[in-house]
Amino acid sequence: MEDASSSMYYCIVNPYARSGLGLQEWLSFKALMEEHNIKYQAVMSNEAGDATRLTYKLTSSRCLIEDMVHLVVFGGDGTMNEVINGISDFDKTALGYIPAGSAGDLALGLGIRGTDSKVLGERILEGQIRRTTDIGKVTAERILDTFPLGQDKPESFSRLFCVSAGIGFDAVVCKEASVTAAKKLLNKLGLGKLTYLSVALKEIFKANKFSADIRPDDKGLMDVKDILLLAAMITPYEGGGFKFCPEADYCDSLLDICLAASMSKASILKALPLSKFGKHGNTKGISFIKCKKLLVDSRDSFWVHTDGEVSVKAGRITFENTDLKLKLLF
Repeated sequence: MEDASSSMYYCIVNPYARSGLGLQEWLSFKALMEEHNIKYQAVMSNEAGDATRLTYKLTSSRCLIEDMVHLVVFGGDGTMNEVINGISDFDKTALGYIPAGSAGDLALGLGIRGTDSKVLGERILEGQIRRTTDIGKVTAERILDTFPLGQDKPESFSRLFCVSAGIGFDAVVCKEASVTAAKKLLNKLGLGKLTYLSVALKEIFKANKFSADIRPDDKGLMDVKDILLLAAMITPYEGGGFKFCPEADYCDSLLDICLAASMSKASILKALPLSKFGKHGNTKGISFIKCKKLLVDSRDSFWVHTDGEVSVKAGRITFENTDLKLKLLF
């Protein structure tokens, strides 16, 4: 901890994450820093988009004058998504993370879910870069709509992700989960993950399927009918702990794709609980693809999510694993 006292720590806090857990975790970490006489600066993310703007403002200035910027995030997967989209220089940013979200897929995928926050905080304050994780990117074209509804439609849209991005069923579940009245109550009860499961069970019976041309790594074109879900993943989990891509490796520079197509409702009902444990691969209609880049082109349009946050509805989507590496302090 001696070396850490000479470093400045910059903290991005979502005080509303999981009904106030983000604020609680920040106050505990603040006390830990003060105990070790560590200098810090903290900013609060009070509304959607704040974390991206605050992170960019901070990193674009500090990366110019510091060898390495130590950034610590308090929130959930959505907060982390905003932060990575605001980092101006990945080579000069080292990131710590104290999970405080309802889904917890990033924490689960990186193996820190359930780790005592003080233990995690002590590890972060040692200031050592311990590992890296890949960063994905989704680009959407032929945009039909935006979410929240009523915003101006851009000609194209791109966003980084660190857990997963997807279209179809999982994106619709993310969209509906974000507005369901039950989410706040379940978060207060510590049952936030049930939000996704309850919405998923409801959406199964009205899920809209689509057909698309799919091209992995600029190779042969696949004409796929009746697609229910396509998830492009950095880590194995999404949607509150569903292990859609059990073989996903967060540092292999590739995407793992889970594709569900031409499935009956009975097959879907069978696959959903099995996917919680990564055992759905033998279900008819489920297939996996490992690639660097994937193009999805369709006459239809579908909602797109990045790390559980839905932004646009579009008909042409490109998923890719970028060459960016996020340096981690834990």
